[in-house]
Amino acid sequence: MRLDSRPFSARRAAALLLALLVGFACSSVDRTPATGSDAAPGPMTPPEASEAASEPETDAGPSSSSGLTEDEILAIPPEVGSETDLLDIGAKSLEELNTEGHLKDVQFEYDSAQLSATMRATLEENADWLSRYPSVRILVEGHCDERGTVEYNLALGEERARAVRDYLRDLGVGSGRMRLISYGKEFPLDPGHNEAAWRRNRRAHLEIVAK
Repeated sequence: MRLDSRPFSARRAAALLLALLVGFACSSVDRTPATGSDAAPGPMTPPEASEAASEPETDAGPSSSSGLTEDEILAIPPEVGSETDLLDIGAKSLEELNTEGHLKDVQFEYDSAQLSATMRATLEENADWLSRYPSVRILVEGHCDERGTVEYNLALGEERARAVRDYLRDLGVGSGRMRLISYGKEFPLDPGHNEAAWRRNRRAHLEIVAK
């Protein structure tokens, strides 16, 4: 039994010595990460991926450089005289445009071609509409009631048409876009023979003749 145990003890001692030597060798290895030119090349990150990762994600929808969202941009009305405006009136006939009443009549007092404050405000609205559609041309018609001679009413109707034309011109509507005509008492709006009818007939009418 002793003869058998000694070789076993020797083998055990040799194995233990080998384990100690291996452990010492492993502990002497430099485990600091490599730096500088000796560093092992790692996987490269594309610039786009790096920039995208640096930008925080938000739930906000797409926006323009002005800070408006897409819905807000679409809600902006078209600019004055834009192509959209022109297409809107281009799809309609002259009769339809005049029937829709975009341009309001101007009323006058008896035997007068003076513009009242109310009628000036009406002409300002008309000028705003005309500025949106610079291709539109109009005919300014001067009308009178049935009282007085034909010649007198033709002259008075012309004065009324000129007063309207001149005020629209002062508001920025080009003279070349407007023509004048006086019908006197020839085409009454109301065929009645009373003060209410006469009041309606003393007017300047703006007719769209080109678009």
